[in-house]
Amino acid sequence: MKHTSVFFLVFALNIAVNGQVFISNDRSKQNTESVVLDHASIRCHYQFAQKDKAGQLQTDTMTLDIGAQMSEYYDMARQRQDSLYSAYFNKIPVSSVRSISVLKDKDAFESDAYGGASFSSGRPKESARLYKNRQTGEIFIIDILPSVRDKGRFTETIRPQAWQIAADTATILGYLCQKATASFRGRNYEAWFSLEIPVNDGPWKFFGLPGLILKLTDTGNIFTFVCVGLENLDTPRDITIQKEKYINCSRDEMAKIKSKQTGETRITNNGGDIIISSLKAKDNYHSLELE
Repeated sequence: MKHTSVFFLVFALNIAVNGQVFISNDRSKQNTESVVLDHASIRCHYQFAQKDKAGQLQTDTMTLDIGAQMSEYYDMARQRQDSLYSAYFNKIPVSSVRSISVLKDKDAFESDAYGGASFSSGRPKESARLYKNRQTGEIFIIDILPSVRDKGRFTETIRPQAWQIAADTATILGYLCQKATASFRGRNYEAWFSLEIPVNDGPWKFFGLPGLILKLTDTGNIFTFVCVGLENLDTPRDITIQKEKYINCSRDEMAKIKSKQTGETRITNNGGDIIISSLKAKDNYHSLELE
């Protein structure tokens, strides 16, 4: 186990939580200038369901904030989880910290033997934020790079999916929807979009239809995005990006980085002895992109 001094904790400590979240007691580093890219007036919540390689269904709720030109796709629950971690860690008086131990790549939590009070993250949530410019087709993803403790940025320009619109209809959240199909990077998809919401957008990297995509399923029945909540924001929410330096990555490099994420993380405080431990991640998920 690696022990860190209280002096280092106060002035330089950055702990990797879930392999990607960084919590620091140096609050001056938490105030970063942001640039406003657009103003979101529509917020769509999607339940994202995926079958893992063992056939078990895992679900998360993702949020799409839509502006006039830009949109941002992210995991709102991850933001709340990060806030809880920060609150838990920062409420520990620095003067009470005797040592910090970091246990990595564990198959089981060794911190169970230490006793004390613990805070556990549960299953890791999506940490990436995807920004989409519907006019130019530019998409960029920002995520934390665990290996270098910095933020990476991957940028690409893609054409709207080549949708084939069918005559089939369905009702989702009370909106009349129409069916469309397309292929994207090795998978075939079926989408349901509504002309009643004339927004050319959808979850993740999908867009290009004359209405908002409210449901999207791959024909292999592995992935499903379905809208479970839709809001018109009375006060538009700024779509922002932090004004800082990013490490440029390729799509393959970003995928490799994501595959190295750790699993569930626990912070234990036993009378001033801080133990941060993480379960070994399991390569148990299918990739949305096969090519």
